[in-house]
Amino acid sequence: MMTVAVNNYSITWEKLPDDYQLDEEPADNLNQPLLAAALSEAL
Repeated sequence: MMTVAVNNYSITWEKLPDDYQLDEEPADNLNQPLLAAALSEAL
């Protein structure tokens, strides 16, 4: 017999102000090259 527990989470966040300036450039993922190298080594 298997028991499964399900939790209902409510995730909320405040809306940014209308005059908030977001960068046009995406954020760099600094971990991606290291992760790709490690996965390549494993193969």
